[in-house]
Amino acid sequence: MKTIFNLKNLYLVLAVICAAVIFMLSAQDAPTSEALSRGVTKAVNEHAKSGLSDETVRSIAHFSLFFLLGVFVSLFCGKCKFRFKFLWAFAVCVLYAVTDEIHQEFFVDGRAFELIDLAKDWSGSLIGVLIGSRINKIVIHMRQR
Repeated sequence: MKTIFNLKNLYLVLAVICAAVIFMLSAQDAPTSEALSRGVTKAVNEHAKSGLSDETVRSIAHFSLFFLLGVFVSLFCGKCKFRFKFLWAFAVCVLYAVTDEIHQEFFVDGRAFELIDLAKDWSGSLIGVLIGSRINKIVIHMRQR
């Protein structure tokens, strides 16, 4: 009997959850998104005793969410049997980032397609995919011992 629970399925579920969180945040209209950013910034500044701006917190959020997406997609692709896993993982993340920005431009009030947001998303994705790929190589190497 084949089991449903395995690492490949876990990585896929984590990637889908991450994509859903990204979608839910990007689907917020401008006032809701700004209020959330202000609240998070206030909480971070109070707890970390820092003076981060809303823009800095938003940038960190873009990078971090797509970093996680990159790691999970890369780990998933590492369990698949196709070539160029790194490129496929990065392509999935880039495509998702582009469609996310298009979604904001045409379907979310007060939000727009921002090239700087794409740069943050892509850089987070790239670092995440690189780390996920490295984890895959380490695991493969350990299994060969």
